[in-house]
Amino acid sequence: MNDDTDNSRQTSNSSAITVVVLALPLLYALSMGPVAFVFGRYHSLKSMEKAAQAFYAPMFWLHAHTFLKEPLEYYLGWWERLARK
Repeated sequence: MNDDTDNSRQTSNSSAITVVVLALPLLYALSMGPVAFVFGRYHSLKSMEKAAQAFYAPMFWLHAHTFLKEPLEYYLGWWERLARK
């Protein structure tokens, strides 16, 4: 019975790790929207612009070199329009 408990615990740990590994890149990509909102709403944060560009450099590359160009533009445009309201 102890082996069953260990196997169950190991399976749940593996599942949690899998969820985290899959969720982190998605959260990273989705976090661009709120950042665009903040930069669109508060223009005084220009000093942080270089840091944001460096942090999101992989997303800029994906925008320039993959099929994600249009979806990223739509998503970021939505956040920027929201910031102007």
